[in-house]
Amino acid sequence: MDYFEQICQLKRRLSAITIVFVLLYGAGCTTSKSVLKKITRRVKGEESSVQDMPTWSEVKNKEGKMSETGHPFFSFAPRGSLETGLIHYMATTPVGSPYRYDLHLGTGVPYRAKRYCKQKDVWEAQKSSITRPIYSEGFVPRLLDSTGRPQKIIVFGSPPNHPLDFDRFQSTRPVKVLGGFLEQYCRRYPCTKNKTWESRLVLVAVDPINKDFLGLQTFKKLKKTINWRYAKSFLENSQGRTLSFYDKVNEKGDLPAFRVIGHFEGKEALKKAFKAGYLFKEKEIILMKNSCEKLYGHLWSVAKHFKKSKNIEKTFSSFFDNFFTNYGKSYETCSRFMGSTRRVKNMGKVWFYSFMDAVFHVYKLGYVYDCSKRVWVRKSKESKVRKLFANGDSCKNGNLNDAFDAAVTTLGILKSNNDHSYFYKTYDFGPGGTHQRLYSWIYDTGKEILCVNEDEKMSVEDTRSSFPNDVRWRPL
Repeated sequence: MDYFEQICQLKRRLSAITIVFVLLYGAGCTTSKSVLKKITRRVKGEESSVQDMPTWSEVKNKEGKMSETGHPFFSFAPRGSLETGLIHYMATTPVGSPYRYDLHLGTGVPYRAKRYCKQKDVWEAQKSSITRPIYSEGFVPRLLDSTGRPQKIIVFGSPPNHPLDFDRFQSTRPVKVLGGFLEQYCRRYPCTKNKTWESRLVLVAVDPINKDFLGLQTFKKLKKTINWRYAKSFLENSQGRTLSFYDKVNEKGDLPAFRVIGHFEGKEALKKAFKAGYLFKEKEIILMKNSCEKLYGHLWSVAKHFKKSKNIEKTFSSFFDNFFTNYGKSYETCSRFMGSTRRVKNMGKVWFYSFMDAVFHVYKLGYVYDCSKRVWVRKSKESKVRKLFANGDSCKNGNLNDAFDAAVTTLGILKSNNDHSYFYKTYDFGPGGTHQRLYSWIYDTGKEILCVNEDEKMSVEDTRSSFPNDVRWRPL
């Protein structure tokens, strides 16, 4: 059975992750039809090779040395080849690292996502304890997978990096792809039907100059060379599990959230990654970057205009409702890929866009705003129309202003309930932290690692990342 077909059926969501390039003129918003090219087209490389794309303006040289203003995902080309199996990747979590790291795509800033610890296999397939990764984990630059996330890749035999040496985010490495598998996610276990498991393809590669893997050509042989059972178990446990029903006293009730299935050999895996995913072109990145900056600038100008105006009881409410309906997807795209707070020094702007992002995140999680009750409520499943307000309400400015503070509160409640949500990170502090500035919302599934030893867990101080209590939405 071709398990990858599940992705094609379940996750043809590049149509939902459409890049709408918005051009803004003056004080108004208009969309140029000539650039409304949705990023839903499947990348079709030639049979012998994947197109080698040039890096863009923020890369200093062909070796991939990046300037401080570069972006780890957008500034590099994958330089992949179906013929040789070689492709460039960026390592996020080195082999043996005590921490799991990820990249915040909008800002291009790496951050510590989890702390690894001794744990038992939630699937009970691995009898020994699971501690740290025996592979390096990273992503292929500019390539999204079928779920709209950077294409994940794990690499065996990669030169060891100190986990706190974050220079690894300034260059890419060539690796040889030997195969791939499906990593599946279950939000509420048990997911009794295959369609309820969210699938993504993960590439498996080796360092091409590592003497232990010289001459190795297939994923099948790689599995016999390494401890694949441990690697598979680590993959299924290292991103967390469902602990909503966990009984600490009796040590039971933890439920699986991830599993690894399927097997694809090198060329097939690489072809599927490029066919089902999307490869950004340089001109698309630059156009999106410029368009998003205009979109943000326009929204900020409008906000300042409303702050100076008087007797506008419903004016801002009407404007925002119209903006949300007509340009909301464009804003979501910009927030996701270009980051609304990226390199913004004006803290007034940072908080303005942070609140704006919170509203869009809450809506994406399935909520609409009830103006009369001044709370975010679950939207009906039957509703196909993109509307911000519940029951067709029309908010006065005062009611709508409350929606921004309420959005931050709602995200916090969802996070505390270990549900899908977003949490806010100002800086990545704490042991193992990158100590980088983010000032952004980070998506979180609510799945946690279950440590065997309590003292190995991250302390409250290390994990506390939330929206500052002293920051409130400034009414318009």
